[in-house]
Amino acid sequence: MKDNSDEMEVDMETSIVQTQEALTCTRKLNSTPPIEIAFSASAGMFVYQMGVAAFLQDHFNLSNCRFLGCSGGSWVATLLASETSVREAWRVIKEMQAKIITSPKWYSGYCLYATIVE
Repeated sequence: MKDNSDEMEVDMETSIVQTQEALTCTRKLNSTPPIEIAFSASAGMFVYQMGVAAFLQDHFNLSNCRFLGCSGGSWVATLLASETSVREAWRVIKEMQAKIITSPKWYSGYCLYATIVE
């Protein structure tokens, strides 16, 4: 009985190389470089960036974009990268905030900016 493992290994390597070459050719033919959008560290001011993200979702096709973010900006970048509606996320954030923060006397943070995304 003949051992075909060497032939199978060569075929597998050939197949991998051919696939990589095909992907490279496809990328070259269809290569419009993606647009990269970065959101800086913003702490509690990320709500302003959420307003920008909502505008981008409403007015632009973001399918060829990459998103980066640091600190508060990572929230916004994650929402855009996952194609989550920023407006819907903001609605949920406000709803949860109202349930969690029952005494806003001590809390002056995001409630001041609640209308930015709306």
